[in-house]
Amino acid sequence: MTSFFYSQLPPDRPLHFGFLALAQLIPITLAGVIYFSYEKLNRPTLEDRIGRLESHHLKAIESEMKRLKPSRSLLDKDRKTVDSFLRILSKATSWQVKEIKSYNRIVEKQILPIDYRIKIMGDPFNLPVFLAGLHRQPQMCRIEEIDVKMLEDRNAHVSIKVRYFRPDIQSSGWLSDFQLSSAEQIIFRHGWEMWNWKSYKRAEKRILEEINKRYLVVQKDIPSGLIKLRNNGGQFSWNSFRGGKYRPSSP
Repeated sequence: MTSFFYSQLPPDRPLHFGFLALAQLIPITLAGVIYFSYEKLNRPTLEDRIGRLESHHLKAIESEMKRLKPSRSLLDKDRKTVDSFLRILSKATSWQVKEIKSYNRIVEKQILPIDYRIKIMGDPFNLPVFLAGLHRQPQMCRIEEIDVKMLEDRNAHVSIKVRYFRPDIQSSGWLSDFQLSSAEQIIFRHGWEMWNWKSYKRAEKRILEEINKRYLVVQKDIPSGLIKLRNNGGQFSWNSFRGGKYRPSSP
């Protein structure tokens, strides 16, 4: 390179001029070396880029889960709250609680039905208000059966069966059969849960429509039966299959 600068010097220029020109190139060369070395050190690796992509997908899934999860289903954490609500509702509508029991039914199409059997005693004319409270509670509740039996003191013994619903989230244990990184496992596990919730939300809309239609039927069928009970005694029963049926007391 030195010979190149010698050859480029005009005959009338002194020799030291070439060294000055060469000295000016040194800082530029060093700056380039430092810049490219810094870029190489700070450039994200393939693993880093994949990690950022996984983080982006995870945030999107978590955001969708927050949108899906608020529902009217009866989750395990809500069971005590519902038990307390039923007792408070009974007291507020002048009923004496005799028994409240709940039990899980068989899972059907990723939905777990939860049945409650409520036994109360009081004035039968207070029953419509109690049923309205059941219908308007935060958790969706479908009325299945009502049995009302008049007692001698003009009070009635009432047994009501209602059904709550919750999603049956399938286990994500099958993911362990695949070789996945920890981040990938989290994403797939959240994605699996989200898919289950989306399936349930579609079913929830249909269930809510059924609940509202059934409650309208109950509102029409119950009053006439309660009037007969209050005036004549006997027993009145209602279910979703045969509607309301009054049976007079035996002589």
